[in-house]
Amino acid sequence: MTQVCATHKPDTWITQYQRCLADGVLPLDLTEARKIKKNSSKFTLIDGELYRFGFTHPVLACVHGEKCTRIMVELMRAYVGVTSGVELWLQELSEQVTIGQR
Repeated sequence: MTQVCATHKPDTWITQYQRCLADGVLPLDLTEARKIKKNSSKFTLIDGELYRFGFTHPVLACVHGEKCTRIMVELMRAYVGVTSGVELWLQELSEQVTIGQR
């Protein structure tokens, strides 16, 4: 017997814009639908990923959750450098991300 396990990512603000841009689907809440429709011109989909048109850059990647945390860790290491206090903080943050993945 074969078992299939389907996983569903929880909806985020990103998925609402992805649905609007890809399929024209808006939220049922009228206020939220107006907001998404009004602001959707600021975003684009490239290979299914959401990007925002930026003022200083051509496009900015929209991220959330674990991906956002990984980017913040990398930026912190690059900006601050590795010191004992920062390294401890980064280690704790990485452990929290790892625990969240399980």
